[in-house]
Amino acid sequence: MTGSPIRLLTLVILGGLLAACTAIAPGSRPTSLPELSIPAPTLPAERNYLGLKDSAGHFSFNDLKSRLTVIEIIMAQCPHCQREAPKMDAFYRLLAERGLQDQVRIFAIALGNTPFETGLYKERYQVPFPIIPDPGGTLLRVDATPTLYIIEPDSGGGSRILHQEAGILSTPEELIEITQKLLRKQKTARRP
Repeated sequence: MTGSPIRLLTLVILGGLLAACTAIAPGSRPTSLPELSIPAPTLPAERNYLGLKDSAGHFSFNDLKSRLTVIEIIMAQCPHCQREAPKMDAFYRLLAERGLQDQVRIFAIALGNTPFETGLYKERYQVPFPIIPDPGGTLLRVDATPTLYIIEPDSGGGSRILHQEAGILSTPEELIEITQKLLRKQKTARRP
């Protein structure tokens, strides 16, 4: 029975990782996100994609040059996030294929992850959009990872949540349908 303590330790570690992925702070679903000061990506291509000035050290939702913003909250070690990564990559590609890349921007926030961990995740899962490391896990609190928000910035620097999902995300095609419906609603609401 020399392998039993190792197996037990492995189960405890895996259980801890899964718990971290699924339960951070249970509560009601938020309808808005507060004004955040989000560290700007360091890569020029990612800053350009988000429409940020080269000198910006931080940004808020109002700084993004899009009608809608998709934010995915992940943890690099979360097996659920890893499993869902290809869906988000495909969703990003579908936005471009449908000509929506100028109206919708995507970025992820990696809770509790360092730039090194975030870089490994981005490389391993070939994530085409920016991932913002959040080593202290202080930017946003969520009930589960991955969590996805589709938001519309408001004039105060915060945002209104138009759509949210947690855990198993919709398919890329479903996310495109949801996004197109939200864009149509925005257009209808702005008509005089």
